[in-house]
Amino acid sequence: MSERTIAALILAPTPEHERVVTGLRLGPRARRVAERAGIPPERVFVARTPAELDRAAASLHDSPLLLVRATGQVVAPPLLEPLRLEEPGTRVAIDPGRGGEYAGALRAEPDRAAEVLDALRQDFADGDRSLAERWPHANRVEIGPRARHAAATPDEARAADAWQWQLNVLQKPLDGFFTRRFWRPLARPFTRLFLRLPLSPNQISILAMLGGVAGCIIGAGPTYWDHLLGMAILFVSAVGDNIDGEVARLRLQTSKLGAFLDEIGDDTARVATLLAVGWHVAARHPDLPVRAVTLGTLGATLATLALIYWYCARVAGSPNNQEYTRVLGAGPGVDGPDGRRSLRRTLGDVAAHAARREFIDLFVFATAVLDLPELSLVGLVAGAAAALALVAATHLRLRRERQAVETRR
Repeated sequence: MSERTIAALILAPTPEHERVVTGLRLGPRARRVAERAGIPPERVFVARTPAELDRAAASLHDSPLLLVRATGQVVAPPLLEPLRLEEPGTRVAIDPGRGGEYAGALRAEPDRAAEVLDALRQDFADGDRSLAERWPHANRVEIGPRARHAAATPDEARAADAWQWQLNVLQKPLDGFFTRRFWRPLARPFTRLFLRLPLSPNQISILAMLGGVAGCIIGAGPTYWDHLLGMAILFVSAVGDNIDGEVARLRLQTSKLGAFLDEIGDDTARVATLLAVGWHVAARHPDLPVRAVTLGTLGATLATLALIYWYCARVAGSPNNQEYTRVLGAGPGVDGPDGRRSLRRTLGDVAAHAARREFIDLFVFATAVLDLPELSLVGLVAGAAAALALVAATHLRLRRERQAVETRR
């Protein structure tokens, strides 16, 4: 979308009428929605008063116009999707859940944009709705239930802030069983807290990663209490690993850098956990070659991660290494051709869940409480060996397939 093809006008509340919903005021949230739809920041204009509208209007000539009303409602990205901003035409968003009323968003071609601005000059509070209801030139497009939520009163704002409206933003298709059932419910009260703190999602990711590494350094100590304290800190950092993504999605701050930091944090925790458990067990069994086994397992783990990142960079084009479960045909977000789960696929799902950080952190903490770190080490060693064998075989298959495609060209 070229920056000269469309501009956005956000009608935002005045400061005394602003509401904060999941960490963002209504006006800034609407601005982020417009920017995430592909409109450059310098082409997004905010008007809280008729005077600000007049100043913005000077920059809105001769281009298509996106209008988003953020007064009295929370807006979300699905509000703009039916408007098809990149396609020519004048369209008005309507809400079928409220009798087909104007939903507070429209796209106008340049020859119609002046009508929108004139209507707002005559009635800043309601001119766009009045125009949309009688506009014969516009196509009506329906929005879904997740496109907006009323927030004109404190009670409506509190309802918009409630998790019931936001749950499908927090859940991801690639979330595993333990994430959905344990980690996300555990993290949500803390997500509420962090939404009110001046920390960005990336800063939360870095803090969680550093906390996990610190916990593993402590957990590598020789005593039961060293190991228990370290694994408890790792457990807390795993909660933080869920908070960063939830804050990013609720504040509309998701980014490729954030996804990369999240993956680096997970893999750093995986490596640090292996070393912590291995060094702690080695202190308990000085006559056994535990450190050598741990270092061998570390090599296998790093080789596996390298192959997975090769797939993400060269094939999938995604920073999210959870996408790798798709190429294996198992794990969260992967169904068979007919939607059914065979026994082989179900066993593969179990293995995929067990290989993820969400299970490993819970498992090593439980074995630390029970004073059974040897069980954690056996699981980590066996899991690393199985993962390397599976991923190496898959890597060879992918390379052969890519070479066959290049040969046919």
